[in-house]
Amino acid sequence: MIKFLDLQSQYASLRGEMDPAIAGILRDATFIGGAPVQAFEREFAAYLESDKPRREARDLRGTASLTYSFNAEWSLTGAVTVRSLQGDVKRSPIVNEDTPVAGVLALSYSF
Repeated sequence: MIKFLDLQSQYASLRGEMDPAIAGILRDATFIGGAPVQAFEREFAAYLESDKPRREARDLRGTASLTYSFNAEWSLTGAVTVRSLQGDVKRSPIVNEDTPVAGVLALSYSF
């Protein structure tokens, strides 16, 4: 089976950060608006106000297709798409491939 999204391996790589943070929230019962939320809000506001260049999510794509007509009714079409992720998206922990390739092959009949 091909996993669409492997959350177990992603959690394993972040477990050292996540488990203590979750345990602290449960221990202190700070579920809404507690210290972790306030810290995030401060850090995020500082990031938005900083002068450092911001990285934008980029998704560059290229597609090619070819259609072959056997006769007036039947045709075969093939297409391939190559995508290249850029910037912060490329380094995201939920991205498995930064250059995925997809293809399709279709047989069509026209009336």
